[in-house]
Amino acid sequence: MFKWVRDCFATPTVIDCLVVLPLWYNPFLLLSLSSHYDGPIIALGIALIVFAIVYDSPAMIRKLAIPGLMIACALASSTPSLNVFLGLCCVECMKALIQQRIPGFIGRLLMIRLTQLLCGLCLYATVGAYDLLTMDSHWLAEIIRRLALLYQNVGFLFNTGTTWLAIALLLVALPGYVSHVLNAFRRPNGVARKAVAVLFYLSLPVALLLLIPGTALLANDFAGRAGTLTGFSTLLIALFFLINTHAWKQHDAVRLVLILPVVCMLSFSYAYARVLILQKELGTYVLFSLAYDIDTLPDLQNIDTFHFDSQPLQNWLPAASGTFEKLPAIKYIMNVDERATPARLQRVGITRGEWLTSPCTAQDLTVSTPIVDRTFYSIKVHQQTGCIVMKKITTPDTYIWEP
Repeated sequence: MFKWVRDCFATPTVIDCLVVLPLWYNPFLLLSLSSHYDGPIIALGIALIVFAIVYDSPAMIRKLAIPGLMIACALASSTPSLNVFLGLCCVECMKALIQQRIPGFIGRLLMIRLTQLLCGLCLYATVGAYDLLTMDSHWLAEIIRRLALLYQNVGFLFNTGTTWLAIALLLVALPGYVSHVLNAFRRPNGVARKAVAVLFYLSLPVALLLLIPGTALLANDFAGRAGTLTGFSTLLIALFFLINTHAWKQHDAVRLVLILPVVCMLSFSYAYARVLILQKELGTYVLFSLAYDIDTLPDLQNIDTFHFDSQPLQNWLPAASGTFEKLPAIKYIMNVDERATPARLQRVGITRGEWLTSPCTAQDLTVSTPIVDRTFYSIKVHQQTGCIVMKKITTPDTYIWEP
């Protein structure tokens, strides 16, 4: 990260360091980064992408091969990390345009990055596969549908406070963006070079917006989860970079506006962590209650076969209803339901009998009367077979509190 900051800024200051923080402070990565298993792998993939961007060597073969290897390893750990690589390439192009580099320099930079990407994709193809969306007559309509859905999910981030903050950031960044476009017209270059530079400027925002979902648009198996929106971090980096351009170097007070979104993202992370704790508490209660019933009820002592019909709680969490109301993006980002499973029951000592994850039969559900009927589950017994049905919660998750 330090080398990356040094590449972006000759003499980086504390405010300059804020520009690169969205790479790790992306709200849509919270679920992946907080996972015990996926978190380190996702972080490693992002670190490898940064290494591929900053690596340099006088030997062209090493300059192409080593970043290609890093990209392949990053793709093996997390396919959406490709969005980060492409987004950082866009930030590099923006930096080159701001420094008034000639179109030939930018073209060579893009050719090097494209070659590195092709090397990485070829290496990744030897160990992995990516199932692409079928190219048929409905292909474009499906892409548009996915874009609309994912951008709607991104919109969950914006409440009253964050909307005004986003408007303020855009108003600060827009003059710098417009001035750089006008500078491209004023350069003593030919019409063709001016047109190429302006085309680069105008296409970069579109590319960064498309890279928010990025590879998720082309995947055959589309889930629409928050973890696929890795490109949102590079959009923020580009926005921060524009605000921090040389046009504002004499106005440190204006550049301090970058502190506000960083604090906002940290506050969002804190709220998300609190909701995770509440979710774990509810899941632990349901697990212990179910284990207690199985272990103590006399009617279940001789049952050696259990069907386990699991239903997600669908983020039903009354204790976090206030947070969900103010920050609806947290419910979308979580997208994981804390539920009891046979594997988790074994962790609390329920090891007897055979556990089947197949749903209970219609006869099991209609013939027998529930031995246990709790808020979250019911247990029935039919012909020496236990049937545990986790209920689908339909009541509102509003937390009623009276002082």
